[in-house]
Amino acid sequence: MRRYTVCTVFHIRPSHEIRNIDMNVVNWNQWSSRPREISRWLSFERSSCEEYPPDSELVLSRYTVRTGYWLATHDPFDDEPPIDAPAGSVVLKNRIWKLPILPKIKHFLWRAVTRSLATADRLISRGLQINRICQRCKISEENISHTLFQCSFSLMVWRLVNIPSITINSFSNDCEENLNSLLDFYDSQGSSRHQKLLPWWSLWHIWKSRNNFIFNQIRENPSKSALQAKTDIREWIETTGLNATPLHGRDTIIDTNWTRPPTHVIKCNYDAGFNSVSGHVTGGWIIRDSNGFSKCWGAATLHQARSPLEAEGHALLFALQQTWLRGFTAVMFEGDCEVLINIINGVSNDIAIDGLHRDILFWKAKFRDVSFVHTNRLCNKVAHSLAKKGCLNRTFYSDCVNPPIWLTELMYFDRIQSI
Repeated sequence: MRRYTVCTVFHIRPSHEIRNIDMNVVNWNQWSSRPREISRWLSFERSSCEEYPPDSELVLSRYTVRTGYWLATHDPFDDEPPIDAPAGSVVLKNRIWKLPILPKIKHFLWRAVTRSLATADRLISRGLQINRICQRCKISEENISHTLFQCSFSLMVWRLVNIPSITINSFSNDCEENLNSLLDFYDSQGSSRHQKLLPWWSLWHIWKSRNNFIFNQIRENPSKSALQAKTDIREWIETTGLNATPLHGRDTIIDTNWTRPPTHVIKCNYDAGFNSVSGHVTGGWIIRDSNGFSKCWGAATLHQARSPLEAEGHALLFALQQTWLRGFTAVMFEGDCEVLINIINGVSNDIAIDGLHRDILFWKAKFRDVSFVHTNRLCNKVAHSLAKKGCLNRTFYSDCVNPPIWLTELMYFDRIQSI
């Protein structure tokens, strides 16, 4: 007859005092009278219990968390009331534990599913007398779904990370439903490895930023959280070697270099800098020909904005005006905000920038040949740097001859890599 030995150790005891106890012959009345017994060994026979762990689940004569948990849930002499299982879908939890991400992020997602993150509504349910309104947006009750998906700060981060097939309008009030949607996107085909992992790091940095605001009174910029998420993913992929391991679906190749326009048009790259606290917006633009030579470039302080999307719209409008004023009529405008590009091309609509949209279409009509295309941030480095650094000490900057040193290196790199 096969035996399985499980040891549940509550305290260290000299080895000569450890006793093997057979469930079939032990005096359980005597045993139960010693509830604080330091240690106990249970020797299970197949006939002693209808359910027993499979062979691979037990290590003979050694305690593990799994064997201890099995004993706690199968002990026929345990009179304690059953412990309620944690909240949340078991299927969803299993899907989360199988993700190839940092263990601390898995645990964070598990806490979100089990409703154990310390948001205002959960703390109030445990007896704390605190304000249940979100301290960031001052609009809605702070719960897990609101904090991660619906707060104004979270919405800005989701816009900035710009994940295909994921829009802020698709998020609901149900945290589990939102997480299931993200997992479905992870299992889908047609997205790169970086894009598939980006939602999990974005959630992690949204939560860290929220805690930094609550406990340290530090209000971070959403662009910082989005950039940190993307940086962490690149480091994770490089460190773990995920590039050599296929994910679900087929990975797409992400361009990292600027590409030259066709011979009959010029290309204008543009980008916006946005401060979510002050609403301050700066815009940068650069015009280059089919040989990769820079015709002119510039930056300016623009109108206030309420969202990153509106800031990108102001930057595009500014680029349209500056390009038209210089006499160019066949232009390809390239930016890294896919949402805005889709709106201009008629693929989608957003009433929040309806007036700005009409202004852009007005200037668009002035060009003989014009197109609007999307690129990723890596291919838009020059315009991004102009938006960030071009107007540090002035409200307008424009040049076509002498670029600053930090801009010269980026322009040279783009031209060489695009050959």
